[in-house]
Amino acid sequence: MRTLVPAIRQPLFFALLLVTAMALSAVLPRNSRAQVRWTSIGPNGGDRHVIYLHPANPRIVFTGGAGGFLYRSTDSAESWESLASDAVLGSLSVRAIVVHPDRPEIILCNAVPLGMYKSTDRGRTWNQHNTGLRALQASTLLVDKKDRNTVYAGMLSSKGREVDGGVYVSYDFGDSWSAMNDGLGLTSVTRIYSGTDGTLYAATLGQGLFVYDRNGQTWKPLFYGPDSLITAVAVSPRDPRVLIAGTFQSWLFRSKDGGTNWRSLARPTEIGTDTPAVCYDIAFDPQNPDIVWTRLANPHEMPFYRTQRLGGSGTFFSVDGGDTWKLRKGGFSQIVIDGRSPLTNDAYPPRSSVIYMTGGGGSAITKSTDGGVSFRPKVNGIHCVFSNFVLADKYGRLFAGAEKGFELSRDGGLTWQQIRFTEAKGERVGYKWHVTVDPVDSSIVYCAKGEFAHFQHLGKGLFKVDVSRNTGEVLPGTQGTGVWMSRCGMTCDTLYIATQGHGVWKSTNGGLEWKMLRDGLEELSVTRVFTSRSSGELLYCVTRTDTGRAWSSTRQSERGGFYRWNETTSSWEKRITGMPGPIAVSDLAVAAGDETWLYVSTFAHGIYRSTDGGNHWEDVSPPGVEKVYSLTLSPADPNYLFAGTAFQGVWRTADGGKTWTDTN
Repeated sequence: MRTLVPAIRQPLFFALLLVTAMALSAVLPRNSRAQVRWTSIGPNGGDRHVIYLHPANPRIVFTGGAGGFLYRSTDSAESWESLASDAVLGSLSVRAIVVHPDRPEIILCNAVPLGMYKSTDRGRTWNQHNTGLRALQASTLLVDKKDRNTVYAGMLSSKGREVDGGVYVSYDFGDSWSAMNDGLGLTSVTRIYSGTDGTLYAATLGQGLFVYDRNGQTWKPLFYGPDSLITAVAVSPRDPRVLIAGTFQSWLFRSKDGGTNWRSLARPTEIGTDTPAVCYDIAFDPQNPDIVWTRLANPHEMPFYRTQRLGGSGTFFSVDGGDTWKLRKGGFSQIVIDGRSPLTNDAYPPRSSVIYMTGGGGSAITKSTDGGVSFRPKVNGIHCVFSNFVLADKYGRLFAGAEKGFELSRDGGLTWQQIRFTEAKGERVGYKWHVTVDPVDSSIVYCAKGEFAHFQHLGKGLFKVDVSRNTGEVLPGTQGTGVWMSRCGMTCDTLYIATQGHGVWKSTNGGLEWKMLRDGLEELSVTRVFTSRSSGELLYCVTRTDTGRAWSSTRQSERGGFYRWNETTSSWEKRITGMPGPIAVSDLAVAAGDETWLYVSTFAHGIYRSTDGGNHWEDVSPPGVEKVYSLTLSPADPNYLFAGTAFQGVWRTADGGKTWTDTN
């Protein structure tokens, strides 16, 4: 039994890219919010779900995805610039883009969750245009082949509603909209496609494939079949009677007679037959329509639909019109082939040379210039990667833990280098949670890797890395254990790690052997551990119940708390007096001059302060703020604190939490 829901992935800033409080307190005036302005500095990358080639100029490319609004390249994807003119636009996720073929200054896109946005000045300014729409999330936009002022939008039904999806049409390039659902009904439309002859097709999630009768101005069913969940459709540029339809779980179907008869295409062995394989896109090569590309997606991080079961994933191509298929590479939701770029001078069949694919992390956009033989990332300037952690050290280096990997910048974020280390075969780059710099040897850093729970054991552990040589490997005994963070004593011969589900671990020989310190802990997922700056002794830790599965969607009922280490009894003592109970804690900040002056942030209950080592706590939360993911405390003043929140930006206080200012 599968469950289908529309899926919108918002940018989740688990730990915002805050530079150190020392630097901030030196440059930010305490009584002025007008002078505070954030600039995105990377790392490059981030999930992209749509790419669009300018109809008149192949060097101009647009892309949208999970957060970041729109990016544009004017040099064939070698570099990108943001078209988000303000913070609101920058938070939106773009799923569909079109440019007016005759007036390239006009750009139209759908931005989740606020609907249609249009620019008439090449992206400098944007206006919202939702007049006539009953749904706001579009899966596709298409310009009519004959009337270039006419745009069609395929809309997805809102979660739990069946009255607002369907196809909408605009005759003024997006200024206003009207429904065109006769014969179709109000359903989720996953793709609108037009062949070279202008025939319109609509793929729906549950009612099959439809073709539009322009004379009768109604939609007619074309394919229902064994799987009515149609996710993609494409028409051969050589013969408009040849169609291929992609489905939610039944691979691909092909018709050679305009949709009268359909045949299931052979399923590649790499997919398997026991789980769904969601088809996200199909693309015929305009230079050689016998070459067909399709993208199957693992639905966990994809837009539009999700399933409780994971299916096959990968990009496949066929050189015989779909009869047989070969696995090529990964990717995300869309494949775009530039048919204006013929390639005929190699050992492979004639074809288009330029192909783009959307992707995630450091492969947000990949491009091939050799007809699909090889692909290379093209992400310079795309700053949408999900960053979980940042450290600005005393050597002027920036470390970021992002979904694409650990990143290092030595020039304040102008350029980034990926920190590399040896991983076991099959382990993904994945999510990174913390970096600790060796206090004796600055070339050595410890990288904490603790994947989401649905990735099981892959890639977890604490990795010791020499950044001068960019090499490293997992420390013995930690592989397969999720690690939220690490902390050194006076030297890193003594190491502590906060684990996902196994308490605090201690090593006294540089990570070769480990001892669990879990006595007294009621929750074994430890998000932070702290050792004294002056003595190196173990002092505090904070906990939660969850081990990583729900890091971005915590419940108010999730348990956790603050603990103080008792060296005499070798056990932890819970200290939550003043808190509303055992609540999940996300971060811990300890004053530099007085290590009994503490702040904790919580996933659902705001911020608490203690001035007596955790014996008593008081609520010092910003007004209306409950979900706080990270804290940064000035080393010069324990009253000067920054807080990174979920969807409410960055806040700061200069008086220990009595008053707050949002710095967004």
